[in-house]
Amino acid sequence: APPRAALAPRIKRLRAAVDRAARAERELADLREIVAAGSGEGKGREAREMAELAREEEGDASEEEEDAGREVVEAMVGVVGAVRGDESESAEGEDENGVDAVVVEIKAGTGGSEAMIFVGDLMAMYRGLAQRLGWRAEILETNDGGDESGKSLLRNAVLRLEGRAAARLLRFEGGVHRVQRVPVTESSGRVHTSTASVVSLPVALSRPKNSPP
Repeated sequence: APPRAALAPRIKRLRAAVDRAARAERELADLREIVAAGSGEGKGREAREMAELAREEEGDASEEEEDAGREVVEAMVGVVGAVRGDESESAEGEDENGVDAVVVEIKAGTGGSEAMIFVGDLMAMYRGLAQRLGWRAEILETNDGGDESGKSLLRNAVLRLEGRAAARLLRFEGGVHRVQRVPVTESSGRVHTSTASVVSLPVALSRPKNSPP
């Protein structure tokens, strides 16, 4: 286990970063709400003026949200480094900016159609995380299992995620993930248990031709 003295300040930094990100997200949402409320025909003068002011501040608020998200990533990397005893907080395959890549494969396990819905939910979760943290997400492969009760079914999905510390933060995602819930396909309200397996594989970043190794 890492020494408490090494871990505590990194957890403190992570909490502060998360708080900053939450404030930035709320501020941006409030500004967008004001813009929406003052846009369109039939709006009063005061609402239009408020919307214009909010629109001017929206760009800075969006940049603050992105910066806060990057700070969360860096703080998470620090915690992971302390837990693993890796004081360098670097990983093989990273470039000079700390960017790395990982391929995540998700396969439906037990649970029938609900497990295939779970695969789609997990894929959406990883893509949402990538968007939130400014990573690049690419769907490499999906195996369609049809649809049921208006929900798409996926037998498996393969994603490539690239960004700051992507491989390090997702290296522990591998294994069997379980969900217990009432499926949309269940008419009697019974709780079902479904599983999906996840494989997380760090990959080398592609380099342009004639670039140094």
